[in-house]
Amino acid sequence: MDEESRALAEQAAAHERAINQQQQDYEAKIKALQAQISAQDEKAQSSPGQTRNRNTQAATQHIVLDEALTRIWIDQHLTEAGWQADSEAQTFQKGARPEKGKNIAIAEWPTELNGQKGRADYVLFAGLIPMAVVEAKKENTNVAGKIPQAERYSRGFHLAPAMQGAWELAGLTIAWPDEAEGHYKIPFVYSCNGRPYVPQLAEQSGTWFRDVRLASNTKVALQKFHTPDGLLDRLKRSKVDAQKKLQAEPFGYLKLREYQQQAITAVENTLAKEIRSALLAMATGTGKTRTIIGLMYRFLKAERFKRILFLVDRSALGQQSIDAFNEAPLEQNHTLSKIYNVAELGDMAAEAETRVQVATVQAMVKRVSINDNPPPVDQFDCIIVDEAHRGYTLDQEMTEGELATRDASQYLSSYRRVLEYFDAVKIGLTATPAKHTSEIFGKPVYTYSYREAVADD
Repeated sequence: MDEESRALAEQAAAHERAINQQQQDYEAKIKALQAQISAQDEKAQSSPGQTRNRNTQAATQHIVLDEALTRIWIDQHLTEAGWQADSEAQTFQKGARPEKGKNIAIAEWPTELNGQKGRADYVLFAGLIPMAVVEAKKENTNVAGKIPQAERYSRGFHLAPAMQGAWELAGLTIAWPDEAEGHYKIPFVYSCNGRPYVPQLAEQSGTWFRDVRLASNTKVALQKFHTPDGLLDRLKRSKVDAQKKLQAEPFGYLKLREYQQQAITAVENTLAKEIRSALLAMATGTGKTRTIIGLMYRFLKAERFKRILFLVDRSALGQQSIDAFNEAPLEQNHTLSKIYNVAELGDMAAEAETRVQVATVQAMVKRVSINDNPPPVDQFDCIIVDEAHRGYTLDQEMTEGELATRDASQYLSSYRRVLEYFDAVKIGLTATPAKHTSEIFGKPVYTYSYREAVADD
């Protein structure tokens, strides 16, 4: 054990030295380019605006992380998400193999499809179960367009005798069929270049992800990788079964008004179509909180979602919601907070049994962008935003120069930062849908207007 410990410590030290050296080379390149830009700017003082932006953009095109350096960053991102990753030491050729009880990212895993051999940059194993393929590309590559390559590796993966197929954990007898006559052996695929996601450079940035189990599942850009537990939960949680339970679940014990029941049904039907956002527009005083309590209870009872974030823009609104969770009767006169663990404002400990987290948007912004230990992107799989018209500013477009030199987070509203950080379904409630609200959540799936409310007494 001592020998193994010393060997691992030496590997870690070597890996750290490699990262530091790459970082120093990268910073030296940036300083050289900054000096070049300054010299060019002095010559271009007659028209500094457009010329400087053009020169800055052109210069930054030369700062490109190659695939080797990209893999070091991806190693770090995978490690932060809970995977053991080292693309230099932990490769198939060097004997790395999946192990029980360990979540390992193994690099350069061989695959073969229709006689064509290839090597997946990474295969992520949860114990002996191959869960995901990761395709790593250099920085300026269209990473969104490389998802099909990761899909080919999923089809060309061959299960060793000791391994367990992910489809078996999902209760299936064969792997998921592809669009041709083959099968996806690995359910999830990623493509990334280590670059943070920027909306204006969507296809060249972010960690792109696709769940290949359904042809209707589209690829999406994420901020980070999922955790092992997050992928396992996604694998075992059946949307189809949950939808059947929702359709069979009665409304009577919720004691809702007819329009409140229609609002809940509209959201459930929208999500059943694989649409990941929904907006409810209901007039002030018509019981939006009561409606959302009924919706959350149905979601949790049917196991449609694992953990829900209820987001407000002020502590007072959050406290009102908590009071309603503690008082509104549901099944057998139990309240939501008696049936499920509800974490209140300020209680941000990530407990496994927490099913509903109430938080202000300001607190969540600090957690995802300022905290040294940000939450995983799959901590919540559903976000419900109360008073969704509040607290938004229209997200600014970045100029070419700003894209090259500034942090994109400066140009995002607080709500957008939180909503785009988590890989979750987004549901908004508002009495007054505004343009920026619809841009995030889409047009209302159900509207109960002030006129209708008055007419219904």
